[in-house]
Amino acid sequence: YGTPPNNVAAPVYAAVSATAGPVLSSLTPATIAQGAAVTLTVNGANLAGASSIRFINASNGTLESNITATNIVVNGGGTSLTATVTVNAATTTGKRIVSIVATAGSTLIDDVGTNTIDIVP
Repeated sequence: YGTPPNNVAAPVYAAVSATAGPVLSSLTPATIAQGAAVTLTVNGANLAGASSIRFINASNGTLESNITATNIVVNGGGTSLTATVTVNAATTTGKRIVSIVATAGSTLIDDVGTNTIDIVP
């Protein structure tokens, strides 16, 4: 700890880089029926390069395998996307947290109120 006598401490330089991750601010529709296929519209920020959409069961935190998203298209500004979401008829009802996986990372997987859909009969 410190510098020995007659020695000059070398300067230490460090760089830190931070990138803002994707943010989901709203989505529609907020309700999807079992067995349905719909166009999901997501609004937010830093959605560029979105490669997948995950659905997490809000009651137990598990990844939902009976809901799929295909045909993901992001606008040029990375502020909105559309996708075809298909809910298998065997999917249990209840709330799902929607998480977008994009170039800058993933959106929150906590229920913040604006990032959920309800699966209904």
